[in-house]
Amino acid sequence: MKYGEGSMGAATMPKSKIGVLDVENTAQLAARTIKKELPEYEIIYTVGDMPLRSKITSQIQKILVTKIQDLINQDCRVIIIISHNLSSEEVNRLRSQIKIPIIDMAPTGTGTLNHKTGKIPLESVIQAARQASTIQRSKE
Repeated sequence: MKYGEGSMGAATMPKSKIGVLDVENTAQLAARTIKKELPEYEIIYTVGDMPLRSKITSQIQKILVTKIQDLINQDCRVIIIISHNLSSEEVNRLRSQIKIPIIDMAPTGTGTLNHKTGKIPLESVIQAARQASTIQRSKE
């Protein structure tokens, strides 16, 4: 069977891509769970390598924008950011610079919405990623 052909000879669509940015390189388990729970998507995982509990500087903000832009250049339609350090204000600053949906996930991936940080749990992230990717696909 050739690439792009299903079992009946019909062309198959390539998987939509979702980018996962693990800002401090502390959320590999959450990233693996996202990949397991979203088999219909290709998950592109990257690490920000930002020190845990470090202050967000304009230099770090630029590095994160570059990492996100790299994911967009790989055709990711949605970005999931997993971070201990980023506040909701900092994530909103990133959102203002990036024109695709960004989902801010709690690093532990459990529990309910944290109203103080604005971070959402893994179950909600998976649902939001599916919805956002579907919306992005329909805009094309």
